[in-house]
Amino acid sequence: MKSFRIKRSDEVPGRMIFYLILLSFFLIFFGAAALSASHPPYRHFLPAKVNQGEPFLFQVFSQKPLNGAEIEWLNKKIWVPAHKEGKQWSILALLGVGLAGKPGKFPFKAVVATPLINLTITSNITVVSKVYPQQRLTLPPSMVTPDEMSLARIRQENALIAEVVSAKSPVQYWRPEFTRPAPGTVSTPFGFQRIINGQTRAPHRGVDFRGALGTPVHAWSAGVVALTAEHYFGGNSVYVDHGVGVITSYLHLSEILVAPDELVSAGQVIGLVGSTGRSTGPHLHFGLSILGQWVNPLALTETAEANNSKARVPAKRQRK
Repeated sequence: MKSFRIKRSDEVPGRMIFYLILLSFFLIFFGAAALSASHPPYRHFLPAKVNQGEPFLFQVFSQKPLNGAEIEWLNKKIWVPAHKEGKQWSILALLGVGLAGKPGKFPFKAVVATPLINLTITSNITVVSKVYPQQRLTLPPSMVTPDEMSLARIRQENALIAEVVSAKSPVQYWRPEFTRPAPGTVSTPFGFQRIINGQTRAPHRGVDFRGALGTPVHAWSAGVVALTAEHYFGGNSVYVDHGVGVITSYLHLSEILVAPDELVSAGQVIGLVGSTGRSTGPHLHFGLSILGQWVNPLALTETAEANNSKARVPAKRQRK
């Protein structure tokens, strides 16, 4: 092996600077080139529009390593980790628009982190107004307005539920194959607006499934049990944290079969259909909250959304 001898010490700084510049050039140039080879470095899918009260998926796929993505949507920010299955890396994020979401165009931003550079995706998503069905009912006042003691209890329970659904666990338990929690048909759809005794009440923030007393209730996806409780309206209730801002609720159960902090798998039986709380008969109320917004859980199990855009290249790139 040939040896090299540096004759003068004053040559060292200049050569070191030269080599460092050359090394940086190769790392930047060839690192970026590796991500922009003949095949796109990644593909991403994002809907161009979404209805009020509905969820949507943001997806990134790549043969190159991904770390995750920091996503900004409707003034909320969430970090979603990447997953690797076989040779493919992916980032899957569930987002949505609540029933009270305003129609119009809203900015979406995702900074996808890779081992070499950050890739920024920006878009404007159109929120489309959606009209949900109404039902007018006349009921005795005692069935509509709780007494003061019950109202105090309801306020405490609502505060606890709000705390649970606002959680943004850094671990992503859910995967895109979702389990229908009960086999029955839908009795009350999501967004159903009740007008009782001439007064407009809060819209239905979940889906009611018909079911015989004792019918098994299954977890929608993998997650950790965040709360089990007996509530004034919801009766025996289970809330499951699926990670990165995704929570599901299962209400009016006759029996709860899981405990807080228990890890559950997709499809696991977590309770039995009942009629506890404010209920007129056995059924399951199933709810889906994303970043604190209740959205239609059945929208994810229906036919793939036609408004999903085709894979696109990033709007701009940022070096780390």
